Amino acid sequence: MSDTQEKPKQKYKLFFGGHVEGRGPTRKMYKPGDVIESSFDLTTLNSKNPSAQKKFGRMYDDGSTDFTGPAIVRKSPMDRQDGESDADYSARLFKLASELTAKAEAAKVDNEKLDRMTVAELKKYADDNEIDLDGAIKKDEILEIIRTSRS
Repeated sequence: MSDTQEKPKQKYKLFFGGHVEGRGPTRKMYKPGDVIESSFDLTTLNSKNPSAQKKFGRMYDDGSTDFTGPAIVRKSPMDRQDGESDADYSARLFKLASELTAKAEAAKVDNEKLDRMTVAELKKYADDNEIDLDGAIKKDEILEIIRTSRS
């Protein structure tokens, strides 16, 4: 095969997780159950750990795959929804990432605010938020109980 010849494409089935190929206008996103045609051997992306779940399986002409083992079906907010366009999926993931970033920033601000509070202020905060301090009197113990109750 010469360098200018393209490798023949094989069919692979995505069993779990997501997969993205290409960039820009040629970008394609795949969800579990999708069949992907690729000249790259996607099974090389499977974990080398023998007890790990395979992500990709090679599909044969009769529709069978080389997949052995239980299928893992996980529902996640990041899973692509049936009929969701690439643009809608990207927008939803961007919104989800923005929300998670905002929550992380808020938690950071809250933690910094808690760190600056006195023991008396922390006890009042715990009382106002119905957090049982279980007899804790030291600032680090109170902070730990408050942070644990919020997670």
